Amino acid sequence: MPKYHVRFLKGPNMTLRLYHEAIEEANSFEEVLTRHTDWPIQVAWDDRAATAWNPGTSMYYQEMWEAALVPDTAQLPLVGAWKQGSKE
Repeated sequence: MPKYHVRFLKGPNMTLRLYHEAIEEANSFEEVLTRHTDWPIQVAWDDRAATAWNPGTSMYYQEMWEAALVPDTAQLPLVGAWKQGSKE
């Protein structure tokens, strides 16, 4: 099942603040974002990210949920995370 990096941001346009961040599993962007909001969802043209903006906000103050597809390689351990060359 795909994993998504989900975040909630809000605030004045130039100083948005992060209020929620998580990695969640779901079958689609719609499934993962509808867990948090019923705002309209827009999926990016490359199918790697999606947003749900509060339609009641202005261009100067915004509230939005966003989800980005987590690539499978992000789950791999870092190169130095295990003992290499051990003679045990």
